[in-house]
Amino acid sequence: MDKLSPEIYSLILAHVVADAVPAPRRHGLATVSRKWQALVEPLAFAGIHLWLDDEDVAAFADAFRSPRRRTLLRRLIVRFNPPTDGKSRRRHDVNSAALTAVLTALLAHLATWEPTGRSLELSFSCYQRRKTPSRRYLTLTQSESTLPPAVPCITSLNIHAGRGRALHPSSICTLAARLPNLQALTLRTFTPPPSRPELRKALRTALADGLNALTLPSLRRLELNQAPPLEIYAHSFPCGDPAAASTDPLNTALRRLAQRTPLTSLILTDMMISPDLFTGGPGALWPTLHVFAIEANALAPSGAWYWTGDPVSTRACTPPERDDYDAGYQYMFPPPPPDEDPNSEPESDFAADAVRNGYEPKHEWRDTPDDAKLTPLLVAMARAVQGMPNLRTGSVYLEHDLVYRSRLGCNEIAIACAAAGERFERSWDEDDDVGRGVRRCKVWVDTAAGWAVPDQVRDAWQEWLGETGVFETGYFRPLHDDGSVVGGTDAWNW
Repeated sequence: MDKLSPEIYSLILAHVVADAVPAPRRHGLATVSRKWQALVEPLAFAGIHLWLDDEDVAAFADAFRSPRRRTLLRRLIVRFNPPTDGKSRRRHDVNSAALTAVLTALLAHLATWEPTGRSLELSFSCYQRRKTPSRRYLTLTQSESTLPPAVPCITSLNIHAGRGRALHPSSICTLAARLPNLQALTLRTFTPPPSRPELRKALRTALADGLNALTLPSLRRLELNQAPPLEIYAHSFPCGDPAAASTDPLNTALRRLAQRTPLTSLILTDMMISPDLFTGGPGALWPTLHVFAIEANALAPSGAWYWTGDPVSTRACTPPERDDYDAGYQYMFPPPPPDEDPNSEPESDFAADAVRNGYEPKHEWRDTPDDAKLTPLLVAMARAVQGMPNLRTGSVYLEHDLVYRSRLGCNEIAIACAAAGERFERSWDEDDDVGRGVRRCKVWVDTAAGWAVPDQVRDAWQEWLGETGVFETGYFRPLHDDGSVVGGTDAWNW
């Protein structure tokens, strides 16, 4: 077979690696001959899954001693399996020390790699174990000064988070700071339950401080995802005083990072946002930003609601009865076994636990956008867009997710803008080619509350649109009580 031409080898290999179920094991082909090895290695070494332990890290370093093989690697997916369950503080410290040691060894090896000019993604996650305390976050026990030297070969960092297996925000930023050529940063942060407000505040502040300390002169894309999605039924987000006019540290840090780096894409999901994300003073610029897409909640970081209504209306939620569950509530708070004494757990304690854990009250009466809270946010967005000379598309989506989406009133608002010639990045109706020759801004709302866009918001956007630009409003399709869509067609989805 060694006498076959390279073209024949390539045809055979393309057939072998074609999509099939189950996927063929192609690595063994590398042992056929040197020619087969040269053809198979670019496929075999493009993506490597690696357990973060001493044995696997040593084997990885040995396999990639050759500079040629290093140029083949495009994605390194590492998973950490903690040595203990982490239930006690001592066991958790053992896990953090083990992570620090093995991650330091891996980074020390990668620091010897020369940049190739090609992309290389480092993806980090932890092995999931049940019944792990969600209040514990893995930390790098070494200071930044004692970590390995900079790792210039990494261009993308992807951090996953899970219950009890999430990296502390300060450790995430410490790791990112060791990657001077980072072009893409994706963070999936794990937020504690509403019953731990002080921990929520501390982690949010730590992430803000870490982002403020980053330089990242090559950063092009920043994506920040909340995991799990925030439960906003209870007003238990005291990340600030609703009555105080203080700035939010995380929103401010995100804005500053986007303004001082060559960022082109900013993606935020399940975030609590405030005008601080957009307000940077007169003449503030986002010189390189092309796209921003933000999915936000009905609460500001201060704890203030973006929705209001009549608290004594029929939509106001009453304390739950033990025999009255929805699916999600029953999963989190299962009823007692039939043979259990019903008097062993007072109803008042049961209801108090529901409030403490963020499942009650549901604030169903908040069915109308609050102009006093929303107007500063939407105006700040319009002002910021004027300082984005290279913007193509931008969008902010706000959702007050009640028991069932879009059934109880105006609980969704979306505002999107597009430069001349651009299509909306995400649209809630058909976006055809007609009218795309000018700047456009469109606001989508639910139909039930009949909310109208305030004049102050329209005027602010008109400054960016100019004389030829178009400002429009659209409507999400309302749902019947049974979940069917009014009009019989699909609702516009995000």
